[in-house]
Amino acid sequence: MLLVSLPPPRGGIGERHLDELIRQLPSPFFLLGGFNDHNTLWGSTDTNPRGCQIETLVEDDGLCLLNDNSYTHFHQASQTFHTIDLAICSPSLVPYWKFSTCTNLFDSDHFPIVLTYVKNDFPFPKRPVKYIFGKADWPLFESLCQLTPNMVDKDSIDVAVNTITDCIISSADNSIPKTSGNIPKLCKPWWNTECDTSQKTLEKAWYNFRRYPTTHNLIKFKKARATFRQIGRRSMNTTWCSYVNSITRQVSSKIVWDKIRKIFGCYSDTQNISFLYYNGQVISDA
Repeated sequence: MLLVSLPPPRGGIGERHLDELIRQLPSPFFLLGGFNDHNTLWGSTDTNPRGCQIETLVEDDGLCLLNDNSYTHFHQASQTFHTIDLAICSPSLVPYWKFSTCTNLFDSDHFPIVLTYVKNDFPFPKRPVKYIFGKADWPLFESLCQLTPNMVDKDSIDVAVNTITDCIISSADNSIPKTSGNIPKLCKPWWNTECDTSQKTLEKAWYNFRRYPTTHNLIKFKKARATFRQIGRRSMNTTWCSYVNSITRQVSSKIVWDKIRKIFGCYSDTQNISFLYYNGQVISDA
Protein backbone atom coordinates (compact mmCIF):
# COMPACT_ATOMS: atom_id res chain seq x y z
CA MET A 1 0.00 0.00 0.00
CA LEU A 2 1.41 3.38 -1.05
CA LEU A 3 0.56 6.73 0.58
CA VAL A 4 1.11 9.88 -1.49
CA SER A 5 0.73 13.39 -0.08
CA LEU A 6 0.13 15.86 -2.87
CA PRO A 7 0.42 19.60 -2.11
CA PRO A 8 -0.46 21.24 -5.45
CA PRO A 9 1.58 24.28 -6.56
CA ARG A 10 0.13 27.78 -6.38
CA GLY A 11 -0.43 27.89 -10.11
CA GLY A 12 -2.40 24.67 -10.04
CA ILE A 13 -1.63 21.32 -11.56
CA GLY A 14 -2.69 20.22 -15.02
CA GLU A 15 -4.91 17.24 -15.73
CA ARG A 16 -2.15 15.65 -17.82
CA HIS A 17 0.27 15.76 -14.90
CA LEU A 18 -2.31 14.15 -12.61
CA ASP A 19 -2.92 11.37 -15.13
CA GLU A 20 0.83 10.73 -15.40
CA LEU A 21 1.10 10.58 -11.63
CA ILE A 22 -1.74 8.06 -11.35
CA ARG A 23 -0.17 5.82 -14.00
CA GLN A 24 3.14 5.79 -12.09
CA LEU A 25 1.61 4.77 -8.76
CA PRO A 26 1.58 1.05 -7.92
CA SER A 27 -1.83 -0.14 -6.76
CA PRO A 28 -3.26 0.02 -4.15
CA PHE A 29 -2.52 3.59 -3.08
CA PHE A 30 -3.85 6.59 -1.16
CA LEU A 31 -3.67 10.06 -2.71
CA LEU A 32 -4.10 12.81 -0.10
CA GLY A 33 -3.86 16.52 -0.74
CA GLY A 34 -5.21 19.99 -0.24
CA PHE A 35 -6.47 20.40 -3.79
CA ASN A 36 -8.30 23.68 -3.06
CA ASP A 37 -11.20 22.38 -5.10
CA HIS A 38 -14.95 22.77 -4.63
CA ASN A 39 -17.50 20.21 -5.76
CA THR A 40 -20.95 19.29 -4.50
CA LEU A 41 -19.90 15.62 -4.67
CA TRP A 42 -17.83 16.03 -1.50
CA GLY A 43 -19.92 18.53 0.39
CA SER A 44 -19.14 21.92 -1.15
CA THR A 45 -21.92 24.39 -1.83
CA ASP A 46 -20.68 24.99 -5.38
CA THR A 47 -18.39 23.48 -8.02
CA ASN A 48 -15.34 25.26 -9.44
CA PRO A 49 -13.11 24.27 -12.42
CA ARG A 50 -10.56 22.50 -10.23
CA GLY A 51 -13.35 20.53 -8.59
CA CYS A 52 -14.52 19.41 -12.06
CA GLN A 53 -10.91 18.46 -12.85
CA ILE A 54 -10.63 16.18 -9.80
CA GLU A 55 -14.07 14.69 -10.50
CA THR A 56 -12.96 13.80 -14.05
CA LEU A 57 -9.74 12.31 -12.71
CA VAL A 58 -11.60 10.06 -10.27
CA GLU A 59 -14.08 8.90 -12.91
CA ASP A 60 -11.57 8.33 -15.76
CA ASP A 61 -9.03 6.42 -13.65
CA GLY A 62 -11.57 4.36 -11.73
CA LEU A 63 -10.63 5.78 -8.32
CA CYS A 64 -12.71 6.25 -5.18
CA LEU A 65 -13.20 9.21 -2.85
CA LEU A 66 -13.27 8.53 0.89
CA ASN A 67 -14.54 11.97 1.99
CA ASP A 68 -17.84 11.96 3.88
CA ASN A 69 -18.86 15.64 3.45
CA SER A 70 -16.97 16.66 6.61
CA TYR A 71 -15.39 20.11 6.53
CA THR A 72 -11.62 20.10 6.18
CA HIS A 73 -10.77 23.81 6.14
CA PHE A 74 -11.71 26.95 8.06
CA HIS A 75 -11.42 30.29 6.25
CA GLN A 76 -10.95 32.96 8.90
CA ALA A 77 -11.57 35.97 6.67
CA SER A 78 -15.07 34.85 5.73
CA GLN A 79 -15.66 32.73 8.87
CA THR A 80 -16.76 29.82 6.69
CA PHE A 81 -15.97 26.12 6.50
CA HIS A 82 -15.03 24.28 3.32
CA THR A 83 -14.10 20.82 2.02
CA ILE A 84 -10.93 21.28 -0.02
CA ASP A 85 -8.76 18.41 1.30
CA LEU A 86 -9.46 15.06 -0.34
CA ALA A 87 -8.58 11.42 0.32
CA ILE A 88 -8.56 9.48 -2.94
CA CYS A 89 -7.70 5.79 -3.08
CA SER A 90 -7.77 2.61 -5.10
CA PRO A 91 -11.15 0.79 -5.14
CA SER A 92 -9.73 -2.22 -3.25
CA LEU A 93 -9.07 -0.04 -0.16
CA VAL A 94 -12.56 1.47 0.18
CA PRO A 95 -14.20 -1.35 2.23
CA TYR A 96 -11.44 -1.30 4.87
CA TRP A 97 -10.93 2.41 5.59
CA LYS A 98 -13.18 5.01 7.18
CA PHE A 99 -12.79 8.75 6.66
CA SER A 100 -13.18 11.32 9.44
CA THR A 101 -11.77 14.67 10.53
CA CYS A 102 -10.71 15.98 13.91
CA THR A 103 -12.87 18.66 15.47
CA ASN A 104 -9.81 20.64 16.56
CA LEU A 105 -7.66 22.70 14.20
CA PHE A 106 -4.48 22.10 16.24
CA ASP A 107 -3.07 25.57 15.54
CA SER A 108 -3.78 25.37 11.80
CA ASP A 109 -6.56 26.31 9.40
CA HIS A 110 -7.01 22.73 8.16
CA PHE A 111 -8.71 19.97 10.11
CA PRO A 112 -6.52 16.85 10.36
CA ILE A 113 -7.81 13.94 8.30
CA VAL A 114 -8.08 10.59 10.08
CA LEU A 115 -8.22 7.35 8.10
CA THR A 116 -9.30 4.46 10.33
CA TYR A 117 -8.69 0.84 9.43
CA VAL A 118 -11.97 -0.95 10.17
CA LYS A 119 -10.74 -4.56 10.20
CA ASN A 120 -9.27 -6.14 13.33
CA ASP A 121 -6.46 -8.05 11.64
CA PHE A 122 -3.90 -5.26 11.83
CA PRO A 123 -1.04 -5.98 14.30
CA PHE A 124 -0.55 -2.76 16.21
CA PRO A 125 3.09 -2.22 17.24
CA LYS A 126 4.02 -3.05 20.80
CA ARG A 127 7.09 -2.46 22.87
CA PRO A 128 8.72 -5.45 24.61
CA VAL A 129 7.07 -6.07 27.98
CA LYS A 130 9.62 -5.58 30.75
CA TYR A 131 9.70 -6.00 34.50
CA ILE A 132 9.52 -2.85 36.62
CA PHE A 133 12.22 -3.77 39.11
CA GLY A 134 11.84 -0.53 41.01
CA LYS A 135 8.33 -1.62 42.12
CA ALA A 136 9.15 -5.25 42.85
CA ASP A 137 8.01 -6.99 46.02
CA TRP A 138 11.31 -8.69 46.83
CA PRO A 139 10.19 -10.41 50.05
CA LEU A 140 7.31 -11.99 48.10
CA PHE A 141 9.67 -12.99 45.32
CA GLU A 142 12.03 -14.59 47.83
CA SER A 143 9.20 -16.58 49.40
CA LEU A 144 7.89 -17.79 46.04
CA CYS A 145 11.21 -18.58 44.42
CA GLN A 146 12.18 -21.67 46.42
CA LEU A 147 15.02 -23.35 44.53
CA THR A 148 15.65 -26.86 45.88
CA PRO A 149 18.28 -29.52 45.10
CA ASN A 150 15.54 -31.68 43.59
CA MET A 151 15.20 -29.18 40.74
CA VAL A 152 18.72 -29.86 39.49
CA ASP A 153 18.67 -33.57 40.27
CA LYS A 154 17.47 -34.49 36.80
CA ASP A 155 18.63 -36.93 34.15
CA SER A 156 18.90 -34.16 31.57
CA ILE A 157 20.60 -30.81 32.05
CA ASP A 158 18.00 -29.19 29.78
CA VAL A 159 15.18 -30.36 32.02
CA ALA A 160 16.96 -29.01 35.09
CA VAL A 161 17.56 -25.61 33.45
CA ASN A 162 13.94 -25.36 32.31
CA THR A 163 12.66 -26.27 35.79
CA ILE A 164 14.74 -23.55 37.49
CA THR A 165 13.91 -21.01 34.80
CA ASP A 166 10.16 -21.68 35.09
CA CYS A 167 10.36 -21.28 38.87
CA ILE A 168 12.16 -17.92 38.62
CA ILE A 169 9.87 -16.56 35.90
CA SER A 170 6.71 -17.69 37.71
CA SER A 171 7.89 -16.05 40.94
CA ALA A 172 8.78 -12.84 39.09
CA ASP A 173 5.39 -12.72 37.35
CA ASN A 174 3.61 -12.84 40.71
CA SER A 175 5.84 -10.36 42.56
CA ILE A 176 7.17 -7.88 39.98
CA PRO A 177 4.84 -5.65 37.91
CA LYS A 178 5.39 -5.30 34.17
CA THR A 179 5.14 -2.53 31.65
CA SER A 180 2.03 -2.50 29.47
CA GLY A 181 3.93 -2.69 26.19
CA ASN A 182 1.91 0.18 24.73
CA ILE A 183 3.69 2.86 22.75
CA PRO A 184 3.89 5.94 25.03
CA LYS A 185 3.04 9.44 23.96
CA LEU A 186 6.04 11.46 22.91
CA CYS A 187 5.86 14.20 25.53
CA LYS A 188 7.88 17.34 25.01
CA PRO A 189 10.03 18.36 28.01
CA TRP A 190 9.03 22.00 27.58
CA TRP A 191 5.32 21.25 27.99
CA ASN A 192 4.16 22.43 31.41
CA THR A 193 1.01 23.26 33.34
CA GLU A 194 0.75 26.72 31.78
CA CYS A 195 0.83 25.19 28.29
CA ASP A 196 -1.85 22.71 29.29
CA THR A 197 -4.09 25.45 30.69
CA SER A 198 -3.71 27.66 27.62
CA GLN A 199 -4.48 24.71 25.35
CA LYS A 200 -7.72 24.00 27.22
CA THR A 201 -8.66 27.67 26.95
CA LEU A 202 -7.98 27.55 23.21
CA GLU A 203 -10.08 24.41 22.77
CA LYS A 204 -12.96 25.99 24.72
CA ALA A 205 -12.81 29.15 22.60
CA TRP A 206 -12.82 27.07 19.42
CA TYR A 207 -15.74 24.97 20.66
CA ASN A 208 -17.77 28.12 21.43
CA PHE A 209 -17.02 29.54 17.98
CA ARG A 210 -18.02 26.30 16.26
CA ARG A 211 -21.38 26.35 18.04
CA TYR A 212 -21.93 30.10 17.77
CA PRO A 213 -19.87 31.50 14.83
CA THR A 214 -20.09 35.16 15.77
CA THR A 215 -17.46 37.87 15.37
CA HIS A 216 -17.12 38.15 19.14
CA ASN A 217 -16.37 34.45 19.52
CA LEU A 218 -13.95 34.57 16.59
CA ILE A 219 -11.98 37.36 18.27
CA LYS A 220 -11.86 35.38 21.51
CA PHE A 221 -10.61 32.34 19.58
CA LYS A 222 -7.87 34.36 17.86
CA LYS A 223 -6.75 35.85 21.19
CA ALA A 224 -6.66 32.41 22.81
CA ARG A 225 -4.62 31.01 19.92
CA ALA A 226 -2.16 33.92 20.06
CA THR A 227 -1.76 33.39 23.82
CA PHE A 228 -1.22 29.67 23.33
CA ARG A 229 1.48 30.27 20.73
CA GLN A 230 3.19 32.88 22.91
CA ILE A 231 3.23 30.61 25.96
CA GLY A 232 4.57 27.71 23.89
CA ARG A 233 7.41 29.75 22.42
CA ARG A 234 8.31 31.16 25.83
CA SER A 235 8.32 27.73 27.41
CA MET A 236 10.52 26.30 24.64
CA ASN A 237 12.99 29.16 24.98
CA THR A 238 13.14 28.80 28.75
CA THR A 239 13.68 25.06 28.54
CA TRP A 240 16.39 25.46 25.92
CA CYS A 241 18.24 28.11 27.94
CA SER A 242 18.05 25.90 31.02
CA TYR A 243 19.46 22.99 29.03
CA VAL A 244 22.33 25.04 27.60
CA ASN A 245 23.24 26.37 31.03
CA SER A 246 23.32 22.81 32.40
CA ILE A 247 26.09 21.77 30.01
CA THR A 248 29.43 21.92 31.76
CA ARG A 249 32.77 20.19 31.43
CA GLN A 250 31.69 17.63 33.99
CA VAL A 251 28.61 16.52 31.98
CA SER A 252 29.18 13.39 29.89
CA SER A 253 28.34 13.30 26.20
CA LYS A 254 25.72 10.61 26.88
CA ILE A 255 23.74 12.90 29.18
CA VAL A 256 24.00 15.73 26.62
CA TRP A 257 22.58 13.59 23.81
CA ASP A 258 19.91 12.09 26.07
CA LYS A 259 18.64 15.60 26.79
CA ILE A 260 18.72 16.51 23.10
CA ARG A 261 16.60 13.45 22.29
CA LYS A 262 14.10 14.40 25.00
CA ILE A 263 13.83 17.92 23.59
CA PHE A 264 12.77 16.39 20.27
CA GLY A 265 10.42 13.98 22.04
CA CYS A 266 12.57 10.89 21.40
CA TYR A 267 12.97 8.63 24.39
CA SER A 268 15.10 5.53 24.63
CA ASP A 269 13.24 2.25 24.31
CA THR A 270 15.68 0.47 26.57
CA GLN A 271 15.22 -0.03 30.27
CA ASN A 272 18.24 -0.59 32.43
CA ILE A 273 18.05 -3.06 35.28
CA SER A 274 18.07 -1.22 38.59
CA PHE A 275 20.72 -1.93 41.18
CA LEU A 276 20.04 -4.31 44.05
CA TYR A 277 21.18 -3.43 47.54
CA TYR A 278 21.73 -6.43 49.80
CA ASN A 279 23.46 -6.18 53.18
CA GLY A 280 25.00 -2.85 52.20
CA GLN A 281 26.47 -4.27 49.00
CA VAL A 282 25.60 -3.02 45.50
CA ILE A 283 24.77 -5.90 43.14
CA SER A 284 24.28 -5.31 39.43
CA ASP A 285 24.45 -7.23 36.19
CA ALA A 286 27.73 -5.55 35.22
